[in-house]
Amino acid sequence: MKGAESLLRSRNLDNERLSFVNNPDIFAAHAKGHSNFHLLLASLNERNHDDANQKIAASFAEALASDGALRSKLNSREFASCLSALAKWEPEVFQRAAARLAARLETDSRLCDALSGSEISDCLIAFGKWHKDEACQHAGLRLAIRLANDEPLRLTLGVREVIECLNALCKWDREPICRAAGIHLAAGITTDALLWNDLNGHEIGSCLNALSKWHDHETCVQAGAHLARQIVTNDRLLSRMNGLAIANALYALGKWHGNEACFFAGRRLATRIVTDETVVRQLNGVRLANCLSALGEWALDSACQRAVVRLAKRVVEDGPLRHNLNGRHVAVCLHSLAKLHTEKTCRTAVGQLSRRLATDASICNRLSAKHVVNCLKSLGDMEDDPACRSAAVRLAQRLLMDSVLVAQLSNEAVSDCLTALSKLQNEAACRDAVTRLLHRVSASEAPHEGLDAAVMQRSFS
Repeated sequence: MKGAESLLRSRNLDNERLSFVNNPDIFAAHAKGHSNFHLLLASLNERNHDDANQKIAASFAEALASDGALRSKLNSREFASCLSALAKWEPEVFQRAAARLAARLETDSRLCDALSGSEISDCLIAFGKWHKDEACQHAGLRLAIRLANDEPLRLTLGVREVIECLNALCKWDREPICRAAGIHLAAGITTDALLWNDLNGHEIGSCLNALSKWHDHETCVQAGAHLARQIVTNDRLLSRMNGLAIANALYALGKWHGNEACFFAGRRLATRIVTDETVVRQLNGVRLANCLSALGEWALDSACQRAVVRLAKRVVEDGPLRHNLNGRHVAVCLHSLAKLHTEKTCRTAVGQLSRRLATDASICNRLSAKHVVNCLKSLGDMEDDPACRSAAVRLAQRLLMDSVLVAQLSNEAVSDCLTALSKLQNEAACRDAVTRLLHRVSASEAPHEGLDAAVMQRSFS
């Protein structure tokens, strides 16, 4: 039988490669020496991802998943190379192999300490891809410890490697060690600013998105502002950002909406949305909601207003997009669009989203306390619209039935809800919800703290 290396390089594709993958002894020579196993797996990524190549790659992944001896023989370079190759494929067998490798990393301190900066980046690409897998998460946290505690290691990372690390770490953004590692990496963006002036659209979008997970830390604010200034000043970069990059960047910049550089970058991206129909078509529901989330923060700016109206037109015209929005995204879109409810297109879009909220219990029942409050505030501004009234009634019913939700509301949130519901007191559910919230206030240890007196008076009346 022809050797594995020559088969993988063969231009006579299907028959020979399929016979290769169906041979039960294909790994015997490589598993013993293992020295070229990772290279063989990596070489498959250089070819087309057709069925034959996927079958071969899957067989390699199965070998990694099932052969503990093979996994234990891999050195740090081979280990990282295998993970990098596995991350290029989608089927479950590749995740299983990555999880088995992750399990070794969690328990093998010598291997973990031997990984170089670039190797850590390769490992995190795979662990971040399968970030919900428990073994991958634990291994990712183990690598985050190294990045957080080893400054010389961080200094060896190139710009692209830093971005890959940030993209993975932000998948576990609530883990303190990932936050610490992410903030240390963010510091390098402002320290070595010149190195970060040549990012492409995808890179700047994904980097901003990662940094925004720790948007409350000043280091990430400064790093985000530095990247924002590139969007402001680099016309070539701006023109090459596609819908995904624009959505990622806008969502992040909206987290720092009070920062001047982020505001001007947001305006520039808003102009792309207004003037480039291709960008608008590239926005799926999640991306559109992310754009609106940021643009709503600058709803008084004319450029951002035009972008909101353009996205409202997309919402109005695209029924499948509206139908596929989940509860959080419906709430985000509703909140931003209602800020421009005097615009006919935005008003129509709010009405359509309100009908989803009113008629789909799975949407209403999954909203967090924050989104319930924001929706009620938005709907209260359009109480004369029948669809908005129906949606407000549905939310009022949720407040009546969900004691956990009511307990989560701050006094400020209660005040916002009362303001909206007091405009709809001819609706029985809204009157009852007002009563429920007033009882919640009276039972509070500091019942009137954060509550507007005029709101209270209207509610009692």
